[in-house]
Amino acid sequence: MVMRYVTLPHYGIGFLFMAASARNRTVGRRASIAGLLVLGGLLCLGYAFLGTAFSNEMTGSKTMRFHWSETGASPLALYAILFYFLAHELRDQAMFYVATDSSGVIADRPLFDRFVNWLIGLSIGTFATVIWSALVLGQQSPALVLPELTGNLRAVIALAPVAFCVLGLGALARWYAHATGQTVKEMGDRHGPLIRVFVGVFLWISLGFALRLGIYLLILFHVVGWYVFTCYKLKERGQASPAADWLTWTRTNLSGFRTLHVGLVVAFIAVGAVWTYGFEGHGPLWYVLAPGAFLYWTITHITVSFLPR
Repeated sequence: MVMRYVTLPHYGIGFLFMAASARNRTVGRRASIAGLLVLGGLLCLGYAFLGTAFSNEMTGSKTMRFHWSETGASPLALYAILFYFLAHELRDQAMFYVATDSSGVIADRPLFDRFVNWLIGLSIGTFATVIWSALVLGQQSPALVLPELTGNLRAVIALAPVAFCVLGLGALARWYAHATGQTVKEMGDRHGPLIRVFVGVFLWISLGFALRLGIYLLILFHVVGWYVFTCYKLKERGQASPAADWLTWTRTNLSGFRTLHVGLVVAFIAVGAVWTYGFEGHGPLWYVLAPGAFLYWTITHITVSFLPR
């Protein structure tokens, strides 16, 4: 509940600021936003298909059974959401890294962007293969994944994808270090803050699963990080002069942004209380506030966020 009522304002504010941005008022940029909204709708349909076409017997995890019962989604659909959100979170962390000047001067930005994109993909791939290995080598008897396999063949199928991704990460580090004229150690030291944040994200999501909170901690981590980053940039920029309208005030003034974000959180909680106790969780507000609806808003938010910056 905390995750939903803190995150829904984030989704709304993110889209509001995107639509109000002067850069996005061109026909081409607005067409791109519209196209991403359509793509988000199609992905929502795909998520709905995954949630109904595949059995929730995929895993015996109590955590996954809990989330399946709360959202109506199968574990396969929830894993798809998890990896999609991880791409969104890591992409934003890389953006924070550059925008706060933690990266220092980057001589070849296109090369760095390619490195980051590959780093995100291989990092998510490694995490996914670790989950795969855990499912294949699980203690259930019979096993829930590939139950017909036993012995060494089962171990190879479980662990080979992890080894492949780890080797890929090593090759990526060597490639980027060579391309920038550094040793791997020098490159690791230079971009240590970004690497540590990426590792921290995966430790955080692992903690979420250990505490039976699943993706909830990851989403809260993302929203709080975005809020802190936005406050930091507005404070760094200095207080803007009195704005001509409320939207400009919330987008350019630290007090305005805080008022909007905190005010919306309080408003959503109030509306949620009315929806829960007055309407017993039924009615049109279900499509905004219910756990089952939240993941559709999440898919749309992530998809639209891929608008080129």
